[in-house]
Amino acid sequence: MEAIMIKQLKLGILNLMSNKLESIDHFNQVFKETGMPIKITYFYPKGHYLGREIPTEVKENMEPLELEKLQALDGFIISGSPIERHDFEEVTYIQEVRDLLSYLDEFVPNQLYICWGGMVALNYFYGIEKQILPRKLFGVYKQTISQSSKLLQGLTPGFLADHARYAEMNLNQIQANDKLQVVATTEENHLFLVEAKHKKQAFLFSHLEYDKDGLLKEYVRESEAHPEITYQKPENYFEDTETLTGTQYKWQQTRQVFFSNWMKQVAENKNVRRNYHEKNRKVS
Repeated sequence: MEAIMIKQLKLGILNLMSNKLESIDHFNQVFKETGMPIKITYFYPKGHYLGREIPTEVKENMEPLELEKLQALDGFIISGSPIERHDFEEVTYIQEVRDLLSYLDEFVPNQLYICWGGMVALNYFYGIEKQILPRKLFGVYKQTISQSSKLLQGLTPGFLADHARYAEMNLNQIQANDKLQVVATTEENHLFLVEAKHKKQAFLFSHLEYDKDGLLKEYVRESEAHPEITYQKPENYFEDTETLTGTQYKWQQTRQVFFSNWMKQVAENKNVRRNYHEKNRKVS
């Protein structure tokens, strides 16, 4: 790849996580680690707060989703959300998300959809169905690579990634769709990464943005919200599962490699678009 001369890359993130500030901190650290000059704008769906007051932490750190603000962005991410057990039609802001997906498809060339973001995007663009898992996929697992991808350059088969979800997209439907390719899965065929073949769309089913204690905090959030339920503990994560101590950051390298590769792709595409427009101006 030729040298990339970029002053600043502009990203937008629709932050749907319940722990908004912590999620912002996660993504800020992720992109700081890439070493690239990046400006991130965080958005929230307006429909999520209809008829109720917008929390101060949201108003002070995020912007309402306005599609006309997005055309100048170089890339966009839709985060995960702890709503994967709900039907898409039950989500109060689903039409707002679908309008966003339509806009991104036309105006923003680099799209990354994480966990629930990947589910709703695969369903919207390609009609892939969501299925509830018999038990939560929760922990750190080895991944198998089935297709080469620039996003996985620097990773070898068996690389580790964290997973935390109650639902999965239909693998058979994805494999049967000639516009999609399954890039990597867990050893038990749970999705890690799906890519569109002819668009810069990546569907990541791992919370790679989580820091070392991300899985622990998710477990604690669920347990405290519903103390009457005995929740599954994340697997292959604690040094001592009984006491929930000794969290192990086994996916750190994967996180750094993946997001660095994605940002290189964003920068490369920005360079290509800039050179194309400059060439056209000279011709005209």
